[in-house]
Amino acid sequence: LPSFATSRATKAAEGGPTEQASQGAGWTRREVLNAPNVISLLRLASGPVIAHWIVADELRIALAALVVAGWSDWLDGWAARRYNQQSVIGTYLDPLADKALMCCVVTALGVQGTLPGYLAVVVIGRDVFLVAATFAARAHQLHWRRVPLATFFRISSGPSPQDGAPPAQKVQPLYISKVNTVFQLATVSAFLLDACFGGSPAGWLDAAAVITTGTTVWSGGAYVYAYRHLLRR
Repeated sequence: LPSFATSRATKAAEGGPTEQASQGAGWTRREVLNAPNVISLLRLASGPVIAHWIVADELRIALAALVVAGWSDWLDGWAARRYNQQSVIGTYLDPLADKALMCCVVTALGVQGTLPGYLAVVVIGRDVFLVAATFAARAHQLHWRRVPLATFFRISSGPSPQDGAPPAQKVQPLYISKVNTVFQLATVSAFLLDACFGGSPAGWLDAAAVITTGTTVWSGGAYVYAYRHLLRR
């Protein structure tokens, strides 16, 4: 009985095969559950909620929530630097949260007729393309082999001891992408603000939409150019 109890305690401490595979791939509690990543997850989750408020015509609440969500984009980066909690997961989660937030909000505003349709199409199309390209680049890096999820999303340093699969690369945000995020948040907030209170100067919102469309296309092309080598290996 004592040996059986000891064996069970050891297995519980080590975790099951899935947990061991996840930890071996770098998905440790410290890597995942840190302040910057939690902030990014909250921003990601806020997208559908804000979209619901827009569709429900609770525009002032949606505007306030969008401002807070936009501010969190700066906060998670600050927290990562301040507490030295930069992580590979964070380099994917932060832009994913931005994309989810923007896609949800522009879809809701587009359906409502507040935002020009062409801007909504460009923003969503660019984000969907970049997410798909990221998965394609990782699959190409693994030579399109069928691998376990723990291997595909491997973030620990060094190749996998099981099959030699390389870890996923960190995503380095481009300067134009940061500029584009600011333009997108500012433009969407301006349209939402006008829907709430009105009074925007004639032509100002149209100009903002055109400029933001340009930065969105530019940033998407910049990512393709910067990471084109990932699909050539």
